[in-house]
Amino acid sequence: LDLALSGAEAHLTATDAEGNQAGYVDGEFVAEIPGAELVFIKDTMYQDRQPIIVLPSTTEVETAITARPGYEHARSSLRMLGDGVTAAIEGLAVESGASHGLAVSEGGASFAFAPGSETSPVFKIGAVQEGGSAILATLAGATVGAGGELALTIDPADGNLEFGGTGVEGASLILTKMDEDGGTEVFATDNLNIPAGGALQLDVAGWDGSSPLQVAVDATGSGAFVAAEPLENQPLSAVLAGIDSAETMGLLLSTTDNYLSAEATAELLTVLGESGFSGSEIGGVLAVLASGNLETAAIADFVSTLALPAGELANAVSSLPLDPAGTEALVETLDLPAETLAELKAGVALNEQADALANEIEFGRLQKDPAGLAAFLSTQEIPIEVLGKTLGAVDLPVDRLATVLTESALPPAALAAVLNEVSLPPAALATVINEVNLSPEALTVVAENLALSPESAVELLSNLAVPPDMVVELAGSLELSEEQTALAVAKAAENAAEEAGATQGITTTTPTATVVATAAVATAVVSATPTLAGTAAVTPTLTPTPGATPLPPTSTATPLVPAPIIPPTATPTVPAPIIPPTATPLVPAPTATPSATPNTVANRAPVANAGADQSVLVNQQFTLTGSGSSDPDGNLPLVYSWTQSAGQPVGLNTADVMALRLTAPAAPTVLTFRLTVTDSRGLASSPDTVVITVADAAISGLGAANSGPTVLGSATMLTATVNTTATNVVHTWNFGDGTTGSG
Repeated sequence: LDLALSGAEAHLTATDAEGNQAGYVDGEFVAEIPGAELVFIKDTMYQDRQPIIVLPSTTEVETAITARPGYEHARSSLRMLGDGVTAAIEGLAVESGASHGLAVSEGGASFAFAPGSETSPVFKIGAVQEGGSAILATLAGATVGAGGELALTIDPADGNLEFGGTGVEGASLILTKMDEDGGTEVFATDNLNIPAGGALQLDVAGWDGSSPLQVAVDATGSGAFVAAEPLENQPLSAVLAGIDSAETMGLLLSTTDNYLSAEATAELLTVLGESGFSGSEIGGVLAVLASGNLETAAIADFVSTLALPAGELANAVSSLPLDPAGTEALVETLDLPAETLAELKAGVALNEQADALANEIEFGRLQKDPAGLAAFLSTQEIPIEVLGKTLGAVDLPVDRLATVLTESALPPAALAAVLNEVSLPPAALATVINEVNLSPEALTVVAENLALSPESAVELLSNLAVPPDMVVELAGSLELSEEQTALAVAKAAENAAEEAGATQGITTTTPTATVVATAAVATAVVSATPTLAGTAAVTPTLTPTPGATPLPPTSTATPLVPAPIIPPTATPTVPAPIIPPTATPLVPAPTATPSATPNTVANRAPVANAGADQSVLVNQQFTLTGSGSSDPDGNLPLVYSWTQSAGQPVGLNTADVMALRLTAPAAPTVLTFRLTVTDSRGLASSPDTVVITVADAAISGLGAANSGPTVLGSATMLTATVNTTATNVVHTWNFGDGTTGSG
């Protein structure tokens, strides 16, 4: 029995009935279980991978999956391989401080998952029978909370399945059944219900590939199963249309991608195009389909129909499993407007630059030294977008990411641009922002520039270490509604109360809550009095703590525990926003000295980068790109302006884009182009110039022949040949008698 945990964000420990362990124990890897072995994968890119735990097939173990230090929101996948059976839990979220339990028995043919925190992974289990037939079941949409359980068992002899646990409703199941002759049938449903405390049996052996799947239910867990309503086989596209996660969709398709008909694939592409996923997410699903039967030409046709910005299309293309040459070939076949195609190519180039930089970081193990990584990145002349993409591609715990961003000292707008590219879950994003320790003004600018859905914005605000009035202010920057603002304030209060109670022993009463922050210089008291509208009138005050030494008036220190707002017991029909009064703020403002200079930062001009000089051949296409342009203050996006300052005009029909695709003239010349960029505040850069030298293709393979044999007095045709790629060729003949000719 092999147990393999993917990635470098979590650890796996297996324990047998006698308490012997294998895997990660107290900071080291051990193999105490009799017959156990640890197999370390010597992978340069991921040198800290969890080893594969190899156990005797008869060993039954309890396994624990925990997040590694620094990973508050880890992602991982566990795969199990036994004698004729296989199982996996993929897309597994592992919260810091929580431990997911997994009991594995019957050589991997049966496992019970008991999470330490709520998670919705994708479960897979399969078996290969005698003769070569096989069954593989994939279950998604089964959310299991802390204290819950989901058990899966497969009979290796016939492929029959049994699901049990604390209850699941409306899960999606995809069943792939392959016979010994290579024939394949796919069953799909989004209506799988597992009774709480009971079990469900599926008659996979009796399913003929077209009729409904017979089901038996044990509603009470007594072990007695009775026949239930059969499950209808739904179109795979209909089941996937209800999946709201690109990762889950890709994992579901990974078991069927090799067996889809052209018609089924076309239906799936329609669903994918209407999914609302980002370019990167769509590209991830396309990568799964491309590993099956989806041809590159079909991918190009599909990408050409997507109603996405050019940058998102570039992300979709860059997510495909293609080498640079394959990517370039695919891009050239896209049916897109010239301007969109040029922007897409520039976006793909940025993605390739970020990937190359991420590889360099991982090969050099710079991700282990955040301060060193920040110093390395400071030497790279890269746009903010590439910096964000690079940090998103490098496997960094949130604490190291926060250190890199702190050391980088990015302007607030640029920091937001990087965070948008890194694409963290809201809670992890809040952790990074908290650790970067921004001023209220900088935090407001960051919030204004974050690309978040209202739901994610509420989650972010509820986890930020800021006072309640700042939550309200940031909610306005994130353009939340009054109801969403009230929800964010309430959640922030709950989280603050839980954290304070865990660390300092908070005592709360309703409707008045008092928080005493030990080691702080003041006690924050918040009285919440219900009003007729059902909201709370909030009166924050600062009362000196007896015996505490006051801070000097110039201090900008933030209290260790911001005072939470405890919502009133009456639930309003339509929650109204909590508007802070004009009383003393919870975060003391610095006292200005009359002679102090105002702390203002001038807007610095952006820097145009027209790229390196190029040498091209006549009639050859070339690209001008300003992707290396940047703004020191992060005032993005930049507006690009190209002009031609020398050489034969080539026609700049669209001169206000980052990248241009042009065609060199038919004769040798030198072309000069000038690029100016303007930041989002209207400040223009100094121009940067790029020189394009246009030359003829070299002549090779020169040959000469006549139409002989030559007859005295008759004309003879002389013919010269050169390589077909040569340009502007002029032939000069010397006839040997002092005369010459050309043509």
